[in-house]
Amino acid sequence: MKSKRIFRLILILLFLIIFLLICKFLSTKFIIQISTCMPKGIYIKKEIPSKLACGQILLFKIPEHVKDLVFQRGWFLSNLNFFMTKPIAALEGDVILISKNRLFINNKYFGQVKNNDKKGLPLPQISNHFKIPKNKIFVASMKDDSFDSRYFGLIDKKNVLAVVKPFVIFSRAHALRGHVSSDALRPLVPETL
Repeated sequence: MKSKRIFRLILILLFLIIFLLICKFLSTKFIIQISTCMPKGIYIKKEIPSKLACGQILLFKIPEHVKDLVFQRGWFLSNLNFFMTKPIAALEGDVILISKNRLFINNKYFGQVKNNDKKGLPLPQISNHFKIPKNKIFVASMKDDSFDSRYFGLIDKKNVLAVVKPFVIFSRAHALRGHVSSDALRPLVPETL
């Protein structure tokens, strides 16, 4: 009896160790995107290409100057290691204009800029008109409620961890709402659910 219990305990521990090793490996290759501002699903991490392009989805560190804000508002849990995923909306040389709560990129309307979040709390505001300098990126979802560069400003290229591409999108309807270009959302494998 005692040997069966020990065998079961060893088997459970072995299973747990294997499970944790698989999770660790998968976390280096995949991310789970659960934010409401991008299609929910599993995304595969890709190397950062030498030349980035608008529409590519980036995985990057939360900008330091807004880290406290996103944790205080409950957008991310402060006890976990979170990163942001957003599509590239503009790159070096592109011109950003914010006028009358509207965002324009190279004189084309991109979306709204709100003064307050859904709870009525003030959102940070950035400069109204500027040209993107070298090694900086403007990330923005086409969804107006997205907390992105229209509020926290440019991200530094050195803070980009990976380019990500959908592996499995959980909801086709969510994916088609114009968050990013349709090419960026094309899953690498057929959808499930």
